[in-house]
Amino acid sequence: MDFYRFILKLRQYPRATLAGLFALFFIIAAIGLVVFGFAVAQHDVDERLRTEVASLNKFSAELIQTIESLRARPVDEACSPAFLSWLRRIAFLPDGVHEIIYQENGQMLCSVGAGRLDKPVPLDKPDFPVSIDGSGAIWLDRDLGAFNLPGVVGTYLGLGNFILVLPPIEPVTSIPDWMPYEIVNRSADGSVWHRRGAPALYSSVTGALDAVSWRMSYPAGFSAWGCNTPQTTCIAIVEPIRQLVMRSAPRIVLGLGFAAFLAGMATQLVFRVLKKEWSFSSRFRRCLSIETIKCHYQPLLNVHTNTYWGVEVLARWQDDDGTLVFPDAFLSIVEQWHLERQFTRYVVDRAYEELSGLNAGPEPLVVHFNIFPGDFDPDWMLDLFEDFLADSARFTVVIELIESDALPIERTRDAIARLKQVGILTFIDDFGEGYSSIGYLAELDTFGVKLDRCFGQAPEGSLMDAMLTSAIEMVSKTGQVVVVEGVETAARLASLRANKAVGVAQGYFIARPANITTLAVLLDHEASQTTPAAA
Repeated sequence: MDFYRFILKLRQYPRATLAGLFALFFIIAAIGLVVFGFAVAQHDVDERLRTEVASLNKFSAELIQTIESLRARPVDEACSPAFLSWLRRIAFLPDGVHEIIYQENGQMLCSVGAGRLDKPVPLDKPDFPVSIDGSGAIWLDRDLGAFNLPGVVGTYLGLGNFILVLPPIEPVTSIPDWMPYEIVNRSADGSVWHRRGAPALYSSVTGALDAVSWRMSYPAGFSAWGCNTPQTTCIAIVEPIRQLVMRSAPRIVLGLGFAAFLAGMATQLVFRVLKKEWSFSSRFRRCLSIETIKCHYQPLLNVHTNTYWGVEVLARWQDDDGTLVFPDAFLSIVEQWHLERQFTRYVVDRAYEELSGLNAGPEPLVVHFNIFPGDFDPDWMLDLFEDFLADSARFTVVIELIESDALPIERTRDAIARLKQVGILTFIDDFGEGYSSIGYLAELDTFGVKLDRCFGQAPEGSLMDAMLTSAIEMVSKTGQVVVVEGVETAARLASLRANKAVGVAQGYFIARPANITTLAVLLDHEASQTTPAAA
C-alpha cells in the first residue's frame, strides 16, 4: 500500500486518527519532560557535590597554610611556654584546627589545649598514610581525654612532629534527611573509612561494592561522588527517584498538562497536513491541466545500429507544492473519475508541444504512448494524434496496449488495421505479464511487442533469463519488432545485441526518463557521436 492510499485509508477514521496522534505526541512530550526533569535532578545532585568538594578543597588549602606555619618553628625548646604560645597563635588561624599536639619518637608531649602533659602519651600505629604536603598519617576516632577533653573523639593528622586534631567532617549544604549521602576517608590504596552519612553508599555509587546489596537499603536514584584534591576525603550523594517524584508532584501535574498542550498543538498541525493529503483526489481533479502535466521521455535503443529508435512518453503530475507525482499515485483516481481521455489528451498535447521544439533528425522520431485499454477507439485516437499525424515527416506515433478484457479481439484487430493505414503503429505492452498475452500475439496484427521488464531484469542463469530467450524467439516468429524493457546492465545489453531477433532495448542502463531539456541534449549528443551516451 503506497503512501497516498495509506493516507486515504486513514481518512475513513478521523476520530481514531486524532486520538492516535494525540496519544503519540503526548507520550513523546511526556518522555521529553521526564528526560528534562531527570537532567535537572542530576544537575541538582551535581551542584550539591561541587559545593561539598569545594568546601573540602578549601579546608585542605587551609591545612596547607597551617602546615607552612608549623614549618617555621621557632628555636624555642619544645613544649616550653614560648613554644606553646606560638602553637596557640597558629591554632587561632581560621582553618578550623584548634588543637595541635606535639610528639617526639611516638610520644605525645604537649598540646595547645592541655599544655605540657604530666607524662607522655604513647602514639599508636596510624590507620593509614596520607599524601598531604608530601607525607603524613591519619589516626581515626582517637580519644582526647588526655588533653582535657574527656569523652571527645577526634581524628589525628600527623605531619612530622606535629599532630593536627581535625574537626568532624560535616556537609556544608543543607542535605535533607531523605537524600542519602556518605562522607569517607580514603587511603592511597583505595581503602575507605566511613565518617558520616549512610554506610556503604559511597562504595556502591562508585562501583566498589555490589550495588544490589546497597539497593536493598537505598532506592535507586540520581547519584554523584567526588573527592578533595589530596583524594583523602570523598563524598557521595544520592537523590532517590521515589522521593523526587513525591516532592515534585505539583510540577509533574503541570508538566503533564504542558505535555497535553504540546500534544494538542502537534496533533492539530499534523492533522491539517493529513487533511491536505486526504484531499489529494479532489486536488488532483481540480488542478489537472496541461500545465500541471509534466512529460518525461525514456529513449529506446536500436541494438544493432546503436542509435535511438525513439522515446516513450511517461507522464507525471505536478502538485501544488511543486512535487512531481508519479502515475501509481494518481492513475487510480483518473480511472475512478473517468478522466482517462482528458488526462491522455493533456499528455499527448504536452508531448507534441515539447517534442516539436527538438532539432529534426534524418529519420522520424518514434514516439510511444500508453493508452488506457477502454480508450482504444480509432476515431478518438485519430483526433487525439492530429498534430503528430500532420507532422509525420518528423514523428511516428506508437500506441502501447496492455492486455485487458476491455480489448475485444475483433474490434481491436480492426482498430489496429485502421490506425496502421494512417501511420499509427501498435505494440503489445508488458508481454509475458499476464496469461492471455499469447492469444493477443497470435490474433492481433500488431507492429511490435514489448517484453515485460521482469525478463530484462532477470539475473543471469535464472529461469526468467532462460524464458527471455524463449519469449524473444516466439515473438520473432511473428515478424514483429521485439522490444526488451528493464535493461539495467552492460551484460544484458551485450546479450541482446548478440541475439539477432531483438530489435530494440529500453532501460536505465541505456537512458533514464528525462525532461525535454535533458532529452534534447541526449539526442543532440547521439547525433554527433557514433555511440550514444548511456545514462
